[in-house]
Amino acid sequence: MSDRGLLELERKINYTFNARSLLRKALTHKSFSKNHNEKLEFLGDSILNFSISRFIFSEEKDLDEGQLSRIRSNLVNQTTLIRVARFIALDKYLYVGVNHKLKNGQIKNSIVADSLEAIFGALFLDGGVSRAKEVIVDLYKTV
Repeated sequence: MSDRGLLELERKINYTFNARSLLRKALTHKSFSKNHNEKLEFLGDSILNFSISRFIFSEEKDLDEGQLSRIRSNLVNQTTLIRVARFIALDKYLYVGVNHKLKNGQIKNSIVADSLEAIFGALFLDGGVSRAKEVIVDLYKTV
């Protein structure tokens, strides 16, 4: 992908990477390269849970722990990840093997959701926890 495509994605998520190589890795599925996004996805899952937990904790002051957990669960599940990823048209930026593209050109939902988590991991490594949390919450507020 050209730098222009990466710039476009950065504009959509409202973040400019200092180390663009992190973004490229976050967008790379294991079917495409051995230098893939699985470890970033692992990290991104944690930063997503933290970011959403922190946000709903501060916004929903009257809810108990069980209610907060249910809200978080609904926000960090694959369905919501897919909705956020499709909103920013993440498919068009991903590096995947040809066997992982559907007939209509889209990429499998699970790969798209996992790649979004990888982006969150890359955000954390590149910009720190506060900036990653800000980007994640802002993205979630758009859908």
